[in-house]
Amino acid sequence: MRRTAAGLCLVAAAPGAWLVMTVPDDPTACGAQPRPGCAVDTAVWRYFLRPADTGWQLVTRTRDGGCADVAKATPAYPEKLCRELQAPGRFVTSGPPLPPG
Repeated sequence: MRRTAAGLCLVAAAPGAWLVMTVPDDPTACGAQPRPGCAVDTAVWRYFLRPADTGWQLVTRTRDGGCADVAKATPAYPEKLCRELQAPGRFVTSGPPLPPG
């Protein structure tokens, strides 16, 4: 598993077979360079994907931990990639404070 420096994306993969990504709905709601006084509190989704002819195909997405949702969508999904995953929670961050005045 890997986490970006900003903590925005968690990726787990079984090379060539399956992919799990955990990403916030809108991590840039305050812009690429957060505006002063802006705050973000957004849902985080976990995406389960499988390889397709032209890249990755979405199997399902969930806000829950574990394997229940992906097992419903495709029973062949390897349990070792999801059994210990916690629910993704929320992404909360803020820009710098507003300048005085």
